[in-house]
Amino acid sequence: MKKVIFTLSMLFSITVFAQTEAKTLIGTDGPESWGFMVGTGLQTAQVYGENTWFSQFKAGVVINEAWTFGALVGFSLNEIRPATLQLNNELNELDFHMYGAFIEYRIKPNSLVHLSFPLNLGVFGTDVDDFNYSQNTVDWEDYNAEDYQFFVEPGINIELNLHKYVRIYTGASYRIQAGSIYSEGITPAAENQLLWNIGMKVGLFKIN
Repeated sequence: MKKVIFTLSMLFSITVFAQTEAKTLIGTDGPESWGFMVGTGLQTAQVYGENTWFSQFKAGVVINEAWTFGALVGFSLNEIRPATLQLNNELNELDFHMYGAFIEYRIKPNSLVHLSFPLNLGVFGTDVDDFNYSQNTVDWEDYNAEDYQFFVEPGINIELNLHKYVRIYTGASYRIQAGSIYSEGITPAAENQLLWNIGMKVGLFKIN
């Protein structure tokens, strides 16, 4: 009798285990909801000792209101002339651009105020040009160079549901220059950067 009970218990356990499904991001029947968003933001950081402002534009797909996957592009809004970069005893002008992808996770996205955790990664480019102080102009024909770094940028934001279709946020991130892709050996060694962020997202965050 004990053998029969043991056998039935094992069969029951195996059956329950076989029918139990692992929890996944999307699920076997597809996502519970999906949507899309576009966003714009500003970032500021010290780059080579100079205060630099960046624009940032994002577009992505929202899954289950919590996860967003998409693409990003950004540009520096002001040129800098760091004292650490001089050629022929002349300062040079730098501007920056970036492009890549991002993943973002939000905790309790339906709450009025909640946290989000973006992770940006891609290519960070630096353009170097001669700057003529006497004429206050960039000498495009005299000298220019480029530098490209792979970057990873984790962050944390406080996000506010301003409207059903609008969210605003502020927070911080840390851009890690993870490795050189191409360099002409002119710019100073790549620096990691602590950034302060502010921005807005617009979209249909939940369609079904």
